Amino acid sequence: MIKDTFDSYIFVKTLDEGLYGLEHSRWGRQLWVHTKVRKRHKCAVTGVWIYPGEPAYRPLSNAGNRMVRISFDGMAGIVPE
Repeated sequence: MIKDTFDSYIFVKTLDEGLYGLEHSRWGRQLWVHTKVRKRHKCAVTGVWIYPGEPAYRPLSNAGNRMVRISFDGMAGIVPE
């Protein structure tokens, strides 16, 4: 899996607390929601491991990237304050 960067995702809007609209060059516009991971994942943006029980974000779709996770730190680098 090729690691994305902060520039790979474009913030579109905040829809609710823990629910963000992002756009990716390959996957298009998607909703990303707050979740707790059930198995170990590598953050698509930072490359840092996310362990079971830790909070992260996942896409709300059944696209090819449905198993991708973004850590809280990764999302903080995408979403403006």
